[in-house]
Amino acid sequence: MKKICTSCGIEKDLEDFYRHDMMKDGHLNKCKDCVKSRVKSHRAANIEKIREYDRLRGRTEERKLKNKQRHDKMIHEVEYKNRIRAAKGKYVKKYRDRTNARRRLAYALYIGKVKRPDNCEKCGEAIQHLHAHHADYSKPLEVIWLCPKCHGFIHQR
Repeated sequence: MKKICTSCGIEKDLEDFYRHDMMKDGHLNKCKDCVKSRVKSHRAANIEKIREYDRLRGRTEERKLKNKQRHDKMIHEVEYKNRIRAAKGKYVKKYRDRTNARRRLAYALYIGKVKRPDNCEKCGEAIQHLHAHHADYSKPLEVIWLCPKCHGFIHQR
């Protein structure tokens, strides 16, 4: 069956039109090519509004709930757990020095040999969860305590 696109005026097969249940024949009046070009030009003309919309959409309560449900479902799957376990194993093998340094620091914190300070050593901000930054992994107990923001800046450099 054929249909004429109202945008370009070319007669095309119904497969060249998107499905739309509200239309009489069950397909849009504009062909896929015309719809794609219209969407592409609209996005280019309104890119800032679209990006802002996308940022805010991810923060809605409905989206957060759906993401949590999807995550909770996935976390219980055996296949997911096996993939995570394999990825951790590869990381540990690849970065053995980093892993050992982190483990030794965690143990030192646990037994009280090292104390976690209250303030970031770079900006001085008082924050509850400071990150330990290793400048040299061969010295696992020599760390700089940083807030997440300062830690991110150090790794960006």
